[in-house]
Amino acid sequence: MQKHTFFYKIVLPGLGGPRNFRLPALAQLALGAPHIRLRGLMAIPPISSISGANRKYFSEMRNLFVDITKKMSDNQSIMDCLSMGMSADFEDAIAEGATLVRVGTALFGPRPPLGTLR
Repeated sequence: MQKHTFFYKIVLPGLGGPRNFRLPALAQLALGAPHIRLRGLMAIPPISSISGANRKYFSEMRNLFVDITKKMSDNQSIMDCLSMGMSADFEDAIAEGATLVRVGTALFGPRPPLGTLR
């Protein structure tokens, strides 16, 4: 049977996804599932126009990532992806340990309004 890789997405603070205290338990559930391996975490902080405003969220997510990774040291695969930061705040995310950033707006421009074609 094939193993499926998944990321757990966190929307901070409390806008969706699990509360941070549940993450270790969710990671433990993934360990117990023979056909799933947890490869990383994804965080989406609130939108902010203030430079550096999301660093505290990125730092919190990095700490969770490090903690969960240590607890999963017996895992068959390595949890190695910390996805956080977008076009407006990717530099702060990288400074806080992101291994993957999403920069579509910086590359392709803003999305058109909903219901319009490019």
